[in-house]
Amino acid sequence: MWYIDSDESESKINKVMKQRLAVCFFMLGITISCGVDKNSPKYITEQYLLALKEKNWEKAKIYTDDTGVSNINCMKEMNQDMGLTDVKNIKCEIKNEKAVCSFCCMKNDTNPSINLRKINDIWKVLGVKETCPLSDSGYIKAQEMQVDSLE
Repeated sequence: MWYIDSDESESKINKVMKQRLAVCFFMLGITISCGVDKNSPKYITEQYLLALKEKNWEKAKIYTDDTGVSNINCMKEMNQDMGLTDVKNIKCEIKNEKAVCSFCCMKNDTNPSINLRKINDIWKVLGVKETCPLSDSGYIKAQEMQVDSLE
């Protein structure tokens, strides 16, 4: 009669389980390392908009250029709400070092979008040069509106 030694059988089962567990961890490692590109226009747009929605001004400044930092400082002083109701459906059109990303959802704007530019190999949301009604002196000189296109 044939019989299997129980210790030998447990040893084979343990070896197979360890191999399977090792493969699972390997696959998990690959999945994590192939995650989100944190320097893509889509990711930068999403993080920027989420920060604005939450009025996390300091976090929003990380994702914008110097002009954008001025815009955020103005929004902060005025305790301004951006009208963001949700951050989803982000779609970006990229040409060379510029991108335009559209998204959903804002009050009073059916097709919102923001412009980005690659600055020193890092994507940044472009601020808009405009007047901020508040400052230390109560007035900031008006500057021309500047809107970059992909052209």
